[in-house]
Amino acid sequence: MKMSQSVGRLARLVFWSSGAVFLIARTQAALFIDLETQGPIVLQPGAAGQNLDVFVRNDGDSIAVGGFDLRIGIVGNLSPAPAITGVTLDSGPLFTALNSAQSADTENGPQAQFWSVSLNVLAEAPSLLGGGALTRVGTLSLSTIGVGTGSWALELSFPQTDFSSPIGTALPVSVLNGTLQVVPEPSVAVSVAGLGLLAFVLLRRTSRPGNAVKH
Repeated sequence: MKMSQSVGRLARLVFWSSGAVFLIARTQAALFIDLETQGPIVLQPGAAGQNLDVFVRNDGDSIAVGGFDLRIGIVGNLSPAPAITGVTLDSGPLFTALNSAQSADTENGPQAQFWSVSLNVLAEAPSLLGGGALTRVGTLSLSTIGVGTGSWALELSFPQTDFSSPIGTALPVSVLNGTLQVVPEPSVAVSVAGLGLLAFVLLRRTSRPGNAVKH
């Protein structure tokens, strides 16, 4: 899709909450994707199928859409990094397997992927409801199998991530990238802390003069 040079007015509010990314659109077809304002996106270690739903919020009038392109990457110096194991853009309610076709770039890899979805019949284009309505546009699936604790940037490449109108006009996008954090389960953290305390107590006991080994 060709990106318009006019970004238009930015959205007022976009947020991350409960495993979801929220995007806001205005009447002038400006879209703002924010992955950072609400802090890091926390993933559990050693787990596959950690899903992230992507929503669009339209604070203006209803906007007809004909397609959506998503380019997403996980960037960082720590290896191995979390992997993108699946992207679904046609599970509704905006785009479905009945009214659209989803495709993936042949060069997609675990940390960098490009996906797109477009309508089969443009005359039946769905609309992003206005007045602050939220509409889910896709789901990302992430895996941390074999990944240790750490932080990585979650980036949506600009301008490759965008919506288009039914006639192919780009709906401009502004992007604020986010951060993925892999952290241990609370129970694991408590166990590690307990082991550290036990080791400290044993060390203190063995270091007392009365506990010295007699020959």
